[in-house]
Order: sequence, then C-alpha cells, then structure tokens
Amino acid sequence: MYLAGRWTEGTSGRCHRLVSPATGEHVADVALPSPADVDEAVAAARRAQDDYAHWSAFERAALAHRIADAVDELLDEIARIQTLEQGKPYHAESLDDVAEANEYFRNAAEDVKRLTGEVIPTTDRAKRMFTFHRPVGVWAAITPWNFPVTIPLEYLAPGLAAGNAVVVKPPAHTAWALLELAKAFDAAGVPPGLVSILPGGPEVGDLLVTHPGVDGIGFTGSSATGRVILSRMGIKRSIMEMSGNGPTIVTDDADLDAAARLAVYGASYNAGQVCCATERVIVFESVHDEFVAAAVAAASEVRLGDPFDEATTMGPLNNEEVAAKMDRHLADARDRGAEVLLGGGRASGFPTDLYYELTVVDRVPEDSLLA
Repeated sequence: MYLAGRWTEGTSGRCHRLVSPATGEHVADVALPSPADVDEAVAAARRAQDDYAHWSAFERAALAHRIADAVDELLDEIARIQTLEQGKPYHAESLDDVAEANEYFRNAAEDVKRLTGEVIPTTDRAKRMFTFHRPVGVWAAITPWNFPVTIPLEYLAPGLAAGNAVVVKPPAHTAWALLELAKAFDAAGVPPGLVSILPGGPEVGDLLVTHPGVDGIGFTGSSATGRVILSRMGIKRSIMEMSGNGPTIVTDDADLDAAARLAVYGASYNAGQVCCATERVIVFESVHDEFVAAAVAAASEVRLGDPFDEATTMGPLNNEEVAAKMDRHLADARDRGAEVLLGGGRASGFPTDLYYELTVVDRVPEDSLLA
C-alpha cells in the first residue's frame, strides 16, 4: 500500500491475492491495512495538509502539472496493469482511459487559478465584506472497481489542486493500477502524507467514514452502500455519486441505425460495467422490429476476446459476483417469456468463466429482474 508517502506492507499481515479476470493467473498480492494503518494515514494527512493549505493556488497548480507529467511516463504500464486486474481491453479502452483520467490533473491545475472570491457591497462604510475559498481539509475517497484509475483521479486531482489531503480506499482486487500511478506522486514531489492509498473492503471504508480526523467523504458506488455511508459519517462534507439505471428511449423519428450502434456501444463498453451503461432500451412499437434488427446486427460486430488483442472490443467481466448476477437475470427473463436474440450466457474457450457473450433480449417483462 501507499501509506503517508511511503511503500509498505502495513501492520495487518494480510494480503489480497489478485487473480486476473482476463487470464485466471495470480498476478499480484495487495497489502491490506489495519486500523492502525488507517489512523496513521489520517494523522499524516492532517499534518501534511496543515502546511499544504498555505500553498498558493499557482504552487498547487504547478504540482498538479508535475503529477500529470509523471503519470505520462507511466501511462502504458498503468494501462497494462488496469487491463490485467480489471479486464477492460488494453487498446480499445484502457490506454485512453488512463490518458483521459490524467488530464484531470491538468484541468484542475488551471481551474484552481480561477477560484476567485467576491467583494460584496455593504450599507456600512466602515465595513468590508468579501468571500474566499478555503480547503476542506482531509478527504477520504471510496471508489469502485469498474474504473480503477479514472474515478480515484476524479477525487484526487481537484482535491489536491484545491489544497486538500486525500486518502483513497479502492477495492483490493483493483488497486494495483492506482498503486502503480502513485509512483508519480513521489516523482512529482507530493509532500509525504498528502496522499495515501489503502486498498480494502467495507471495514476499511467504515474506519475512514467514521474517523474524526476526516473532514469529507467522496463516494462512488451503489445506492445501498451510499445510504450506509450517509448514516455513518456524521456532519462531514460529502460528494456522493450513487448508481444509475436510466433507460435508453428510441422514438419513432430516431435515426435507428445510429440509435442501435450507440446503444450497443453503451452496452459493451467496459463489458457493460458502467453506471450509465445501456441496460434497458424502450422502443416505440412502430419502429420496434427495425430497431431490433439493427441492434442485433451491431451487437454481432462486437469482438469478445483477449483484452490485450488489438482486435478485441469487449473483455471479460471483472468478477464472479457480476457474472452470477447475469446468469440469474437471464434465467429469470427466459422463465418469464423473454426472447434471447443474441448471446445469452458465458462464452466458452477462454481462460476464465468471466467472458460473457454480448446479449440482446427482446420482449422483456416489466416485472423481471432484467428490467
């Protein structure tokens, strides 16, 4: 783990055995923090932030640019590790994923220079009223497994640029790429303690959520977990991004080929493991048959395969829990009379059982799990 500016195995004596969903091979061991490690990370963050809060906006912006430059040097390796641990295609997704996420540092560096205050007129000539921005302090960011680099940087980049310290808790089974990226913090001269990365599960998250030394909680994940966090965190500041399951609606005047192509892209990107993925499509009856034919044709062109193969456009699912959920939902849909037009199960001939066929299901009952 990356604890208070140093690399350590921590004091718990425990590791997560990271097995690649792409290959089925044991690719890394990720150290798990103890409660004492969490306390150390928060205490170090408080010390570092006390000084860092006095840096000027331009000094913090320069640091953010240095981090981005250092990440550029590591980009290919970070993307490779992300593909190994998460499963998304290296060429089709992972490289751009990391490169785009790295731009968050450059964007934050410029945005922070424009965080201006305001002078407010008063009726009393002896008084002056003005506003200015101050850092919150220490943030804990609890992030999911579907975007191991992108989502942590959504918190780290603006958090650091605004003068805060950030303790990130990624899931242990997708923490390796972010830990690789942490080498850029050392190279850029980030003050020790300003950033810590503590891989782990709900128990580590709860320690951070309830910690008196943490001022703000950033969370991206399920609504159920978000509700637990909100009930546990007290009066801390919070940024909560929780789930999503909105439908795609295809009207009778839509460009059906474009609608089908984009719906399929939304369903296959990151193997559908995105909060805003295409999960349900509601189609006007008058264009139903034409749209379905176009969707099946577009879905048939998606290439499921080895995520390191340049021809691959969709990789495996990340974990067995997600694959088993797919199995249950499709079985329920079939039992209720839905029609599977394409795919419908786990693909054979791959190194793991996590390669799932891109599936098109028609006439899905509203009361089914799939809906």
